[in-house]
Amino acid sequence: MHTIENKELLRALQVLEQTDQDSPQRNRRIFRRFSTRVAATLAIDPQCASGPSTRPFAVEIRDASRGGFGLLCPSGVELNRIYRLVGVREGIELFSTPVVARHARHVTGGVWLVGTICVAEASTLHALGVGLQELRASEQGVDFAQGDFLPVEEAA
Repeated sequence: MHTIENKELLRALQVLEQTDQDSPQRNRRIFRRFSTRVAATLAIDPQCASGPSTRPFAVEIRDASRGGFGLLCPSGVELNRIYRLVGVREGIELFSTPVVARHARHVTGGVWLVGTICVAEASTLHALGVGLQELRASEQGVDFAQGDFLPVEEAA
């Protein structure tokens, strides 16, 4: 599993701290963000009808809010794709939630900042009566507006 080296992670956090202070976007969030440092894994959501799941890779949750997460990743990710974020502490799963990668930017070295939004579980929608075909169709051509960060091509 590809991970971010500690020195590289600390350097990226310092860069982000400075750019956050200078950003005009920092006060435009719907929900308050909480700083955190939690290990997690990210993979294409196995419940996602639009494609096969992928092997999880290690990420660090930098911040969290009711609306999403800021992740430090060892590579860029495919934007507007549904991923499964699993928070882990000492080998124990803390939570598992589907998220959509909305924007990403290269921070430093091998570190990317990926902004995600939370989305409903496919199983929840199915339990509420949404058919599997309708669910698959709803995942096709997801086209969100441009985010605040530069788009990233598919993960390396």
